[in-house]
Amino acid sequence: RIQTKMMNEDDDVDKLTYNSGDKWERIVLTDDIYGTVFQWAHSDAPSAYVRKIQCWENYNVITLVPPEEALLDPTITNRDGQAIMDHQDIMSAQKMVYEDKIQWFRNTCNQLRVEEDRCSLRIRRDSILTGTLEFVMPLSRNDLQKPWDIKIVGDEADGKDALGKWLELVIEEMINPDLGLWKPDGLEQMVTINSSSEKDCPGPWDHLIYYRCFGRVLGKALFDGQQVNCRFSSLLYKHLLGWPIVLDDMSDSNYFNFLKSLKDLGAGIDHLGLNFAATSATSDGPDVDVNEKNLPDYIDACLKYQTYARQESQLNAIILGFFDVMSETLLSIFDYRELEKLTCAPANTKRSSYSRTFSKVQIEEEANSFELIAKECLAQEGKMAFETDPAPLSMYVSRVLWPRSMHDFIVGLRVDCIHDQSQKQWFVGSVIDIIYTEEKYVYDERINTAKVKVHFDSYSSKWDQIYSIDDFYNSRLSPLYTHSLEPKPNKFTVHFRGTNAKSKSLYLFGQPLNVSCKSEWSVAKAGAFILKQISNALEVFHFKSPSEKTLSPIERVIGERSMRQTREMLSSIIEELVNTDCKYISSAIESGEPHTSLAQQLASIADSLSRKMNDVLPLLPFEIRVTPAQLPLGSNRKEAVFPFLLDRSIGNYITNKYSLVLHWREERDF
Repeated sequence: RIQTKMMNEDDDVDKLTYNSGDKWERIVLTDDIYGTVFQWAHSDAPSAYVRKIQCWENYNVITLVPPEEALLDPTITNRDGQAIMDHQDIMSAQKMVYEDKIQWFRNTCNQLRVEEDRCSLRIRRDSILTGTLEFVMPLSRNDLQKPWDIKIVGDEADGKDALGKWLELVIEEMINPDLGLWKPDGLEQMVTINSSSEKDCPGPWDHLIYYRCFGRVLGKALFDGQQVNCRFSSLLYKHLLGWPIVLDDMSDSNYFNFLKSLKDLGAGIDHLGLNFAATSATSDGPDVDVNEKNLPDYIDACLKYQTYARQESQLNAIILGFFDVMSETLLSIFDYRELEKLTCAPANTKRSSYSRTFSKVQIEEEANSFELIAKECLAQEGKMAFETDPAPLSMYVSRVLWPRSMHDFIVGLRVDCIHDQSQKQWFVGSVIDIIYTEEKYVYDERINTAKVKVHFDSYSSKWDQIYSIDDFYNSRLSPLYTHSLEPKPNKFTVHFRGTNAKSKSLYLFGQPLNVSCKSEWSVAKAGAFILKQISNALEVFHFKSPSEKTLSPIERVIGERSMRQTREMLSSIIEELVNTDCKYISSAIESGEPHTSLAQQLASIADSLSRKMNDVLPLLPFEIRVTPAQLPLGSNRKEAVFPFLLDRSIGNYITNKYSLVLHWREERDF
């Protein structure tokens, strides 16, 4: 038996050190029997288990072993058996920042891809699941790694768009509760494996064939750089990675607290009448009573049963299907949180109709659950202004400020709502106006009533909708991302544009910028990020010449001075925007609830920023304007000046149909 490796911080060994927070590491182990392998190690050596895939001649078997026995070959080979990566390559990649890891991962997948020919899938949308099973299940590993040409009859998408559309439709069919494979977990807004799928799945195929196909589809998505529009439990990602499972992985359940309490009973545990009948992972047999001596074995047996054995056949099918496509060694550069981030799309797609609605108590409970992470994000805003994910902050603020009545709505509140044109689909939006009336009487008493106007992310203003008190009480409005998923970042182009002094015609010059903003940033915060990118991209010729080559010496001197002054002004504006945005969010969080004085306070912060921007923006040599993406040279319609708003998110303000132009104020002769 392989000995457990105890890791100390000063151990000088080659290892993969993860940022998952649970202290698990993989060390490089070399001996005469196994050669060079990765082996799990931990500074405290807690009780844990790992799923291990054992490869036989014609099939694979999954068993549960102690972490130190879950050895992993650190070599990645192509289909000809040639090694293309070894443990040194894996270690180098694992130390990269997350974005570089993804790029390395994509490049390695491309090296493994079989490019000689392609697989073609022609499938009808109304039989997407049946057609997928018939196509995917007979494929070999080489076929699964080939590029696929997909044609969905009745859909115009092609290429990568068709692959993404196919994935979206297939996953939606597979996680549909009517199929009996997955159960929605409303509290966590994710799906979990249905342990009763054998009897709940209506067929026509065996439930394990569906799960095996699901694993292959998930593996294909990851291999081809796609993401899926649903979330799974962290346990599934850990099992996919072969990550050690410990008792704390059950910490979200009452069962965890029960097992922890048993350790304090001592000899008194004999009086509880517990036995191993509720587990299937003990060599002593299910009729053995639990006592102080065998309590650790009982807890281990319960851990294995609750986190694996009760869904063993389903998990095995998913894992084996997943690795019909993927390389287990290739994924060892990621921890389970990174794998979730890589797999789960933050796309703004609809939730299925089985998503929950929120009660006021649930809203308060969820706000409490978001509080810590939201405040941690806010604390980092000054140091990492554009690095932190704004979604937790937005979700928390939406719940903290969720109104108790229609009168408590605040302009800028982020919401999920059902649109009249789609009675089942939820959309993300922002409250942009509050309309008060005095037309309603209750028990002969006239009272003020209110309606709210909502503008939807990624849609034009013609789709804006007004919601009444009835919509509010009928749960047609819910806190942000109750039913929807986080949207993708907003991507648009920034053009440099000038005016010819003689002809007065507009022209573009320099290289345009491609900017990607996190959709939950306020327009002000996104504006700060855009200005930062602009500052980095400024060249001397932007100020005095159509190109670098035509600059005269005097023009270069003047241009350098102008560029330096502009960058200094931009730096000051960026700092003001970031700090004010942070102050705006802090005020909302610290208030703890919506009220009139808060609305006035937020409006005061926004007005103060607006006045400052009105004073300093005209000092810049250019004006930032919003223009149709296809018409960067302008149209007959008057262009809007980019507003630095605090009460609108960038995802709610601008769509991919628009771009930005830096319109130079000074007219030139070229």
